[in-house]
Amino acid sequence: MSIGHYRPSLCPVKERMARPALSAARAVEVINFLAAHPNEAFTLSDLVDRLGINVASLHAVLSVLTERAYLSRHPRHLTYTLGPTLVAVGTAALEHHPAIDVAREEAKALSERLDLDVAVTALAGDDVVFVARSGGHRPLGTPTHVGMRTPIRAPMGSIFYAWADDEAVEAWLERSGPATAEEVALDRAELDVVRARGFSVALEGAARRELGTALEQVADRPRVRGQLDELVRRTAGRSAHLIDIDEEASYTVSSISAPVFNAAAQVALAINVVGLSPGTSGVDVLSYGEEVLGTALVVSKRTRGNPPPDLLARAARDRRPAREHAGRR
Repeated sequence: MSIGHYRPSLCPVKERMARPALSAARAVEVINFLAAHPNEAFTLSDLVDRLGINVASLHAVLSVLTERAYLSRHPRHLTYTLGPTLVAVGTAALEHHPAIDVAREEAKALSERLDLDVAVTALAGDDVVFVARSGGHRPLGTPTHVGMRTPIRAPMGSIFYAWADDEAVEAWLERSGPATAEEVALDRAELDVVRARGFSVALEGAARRELGTALEQVADRPRVRGQLDELVRRTAGRSAHLIDIDEEASYTVSSISAPVFNAAAQVALAINVVGLSPGTSGVDVLSYGEEVLGTALVVSKRTRGNPPPDLLARAARDRRPAREHAGRR
């Protein structure tokens, strides 16, 4: 039994980011919250309750955002929604990140082909943010709503780190907090498996279902986000990810994820299939994984991304004949 150790910080104190201005942080919090609820409108009181910001501070932030048209305020109901300036900002952002539009299109085709919910995710600091989705919501699997964010702790989010440099991997491992040598070795083994296979497989379980419920709550009330940390650590246990796939076994899968690469050969996005039926066979897990990987590689190719040559070769070699997925669900 190895003694526990704490993964040291990668960054010297002098290089760490300065604390963000409070008003700027609150403005971002408001926009993120409204982005996660695009079909709803909220009064000042609603936002105070949901965000946990005092009335005076929040009123000042809302006033500036409304004046600049980042938010719209209903003249009679006095409710706030996202404003037209953000449409222009989003359009400009898509020009800089064309892979998201392409991924949304390919995710829709994949969802129709598999009859499953498909989400597109991207790294956002220490979080993963859902940037697009297609298909109906399923009883199983993590809930997927555009704008929703979830913190990632090893081995969660391995699809974004399997091809990352050593510094990024160490930072990912560090966020998990104290760990034994065995746990660190297993986290690294997860990266090796994902890199070799081309996709990750997360298993459904009680902790992951609890996490899904908590994510819904945090989307509704971001001020309780701090309560996610312990739950995320519990969900990030080794039993949550499938390393060895036995074709004869059956699995209850939460999600299957594959990487979209940019021109710098970095993982820019992930294509995620969720909501598979309980008892999915190992053969079908592999088949689904290859479908998801194939879609991710198509997005990479259409956006002039640069996937690793060995991954392209493996995908071409191991691609299985198309099967009637919907009939097996």
